[in-house]
Amino acid sequence: MLLILEGIDRTGKSTVAQYYKTKGYELIHLSAPPKGTTPDQYLQSMIDIVSSAASKNVVMDRSYYGELVWPQIYGRNAVLLDQDMEILREVEDSVG
Repeated sequence: MLLILEGIDRTGKSTVAQYYKTKGYELIHLSAPPKGTTPDQYLQSMIDIVSSAASKNVVMDRSYYGELVWPQIYGRNAVLLDQDMEILREVEDSVG
């Protein structure tokens, strides 16, 4: 099972994520993609993370959905394109 926690800072995402960690979920904390990460590299790493949830319980404290918002806020180019987001949604659907 994949749980994704997304939202603005200081709203309790990490607290909720820690709760699920105590219940046996693997905790993955994400932030902005590291500088120099190519779109292909970032997409593949996100596919790998989401796909891993097919065989275990994973809670993500932030996610790639931030790429829909944060680039505009911080004035940077988005690492993921619309078609990349669609690929990730399809992978999500496949793992439930």
